[in-house]
Amino acid sequence: MTTWDKTIMALQADLLGAHALGMRTVVCATGNPPLRGDYPNVDGIWEVDSVGLAGLLNGLNQGRDSNGLALATKTSFHIGARFNPGAQDAAAEVARTRAKLRAGAQFLITRPVYELDSFRRMTAELDAGVPVLLALAPLSGFDEADFLAHEVPGVTIPEPTLRALDRAGGSAAAVGLDLAAGLAAQATSLAQGVVLRFDGDLAAMERLHAAL
Repeated sequence: MTTWDKTIMALQADLLGAHALGMRTVVCATGNPPLRGDYPNVDGIWEVDSVGLAGLLNGLNQGRDSNGLALATKTSFHIGARFNPGAQDAAAEVARTRAKLRAGAQFLITRPVYELDSFRRMTAELDAGVPVLLALAPLSGFDEADFLAHEVPGVTIPEPTLRALDRAGGSAAAVGLDLAAGLAAQATSLAQGVVLRFDGDLAAMERLHAAL
């Protein structure tokens, strides 16, 4: 759930409705400011960010709403939060992630990562004390990897990965899958789970899943 363009009352109403329908796991995100997209002149509404959303969920779990009023029943949300091991300002990212944990986050999910060194460093510094899940998104080819590496802040793609995808040509998607499978295999000793974001066919998904 992103907090962009919603008041805290709207967020609370959506959460209580989702809980009534059986939803239990929520990953908190702030969302991207409009100025980063196609409509830079559009204002955004943020009464709370991802830290505030984690705090709202934590309060609902304790049986109180955003104003501290008692609810008829407590919710039982499992509260997740995101963090970016490749953030340009690692100290600020660690501080913000700790704020999410203090607000009530019960597990963490990384943004998609393409190397593990920054993940190792940040998780060691965080020492979160909650499950940490590593997000993987296999690269489809050199063009995607080159764009992410040079145009998207906070994404680190190693030079060997770029060279491997460039050399692969028409087989780049398969190489991207192998690289992701290698990261997944290494992650078993570093993270409590892996989250896959994948658009390939079923056979490729099974191949990647086997690495876990």
